[in-house]
Amino acid sequence: MLGILTFVCLGPIAGVLAIIFGFLGLKKANEMGGTGKGMSIAGIVLGLVGTIASILFLVFVVFAVGQATDSISDSVKNWSGEANASDYNVTVEKCAVDETFGSPEMTIKVTNKTSGEKNYIFNYEFRSGSGTLIDSGSSFPESIPPNGSKLVVISSFEDVTSPSVKCEITSVENWFN
Repeated sequence: MLGILTFVCLGPIAGVLAIIFGFLGLKKANEMGGTGKGMSIAGIVLGLVGTIASILFLVFVVFAVGQATDSISDSVKNWSGEANASDYNVTVEKCAVDETFGSPEMTIKVTNKTSGEKNYIFNYEFRSGSGTLIDSGSSFPESIPPNGSKLVVISSFEDVTSPSVKCEITSVENWFN
């Protein structure tokens, strides 16, 4: 019975007990003229096979969990954080005060240098002509096609009294790539 339980739920614990009790039963069966010898041998065999199978399964589970943990860790690294600078190029094409709303606005050209679509978030700063910070923040995620370019407009809602502004992309992040 313990030999069977090795496969069902108790694993190597039942297997070791099946082997021990199988040998004890075999000894008792020999003393009684062979009655029960087959059951004892079956307990030993099932205990050995079940113990080996349980240990191999346990090794497989430990290995699989390690692989899954590494895979999840790698995925999380690719989901967020600073983008690899060799994967993109960003240039400020236009930086000015919007005449209608009186707020700073920049247009950037983003080039995705990879063969896969990328989603970028641009951290930016708008400064007055004298260098005083007007506004800073992060853009909405922008999807850039593989080996393609896209113009992205980033605006501020801050009113500006200075006729000139300085626009800068301070960092680029990529999410879920």
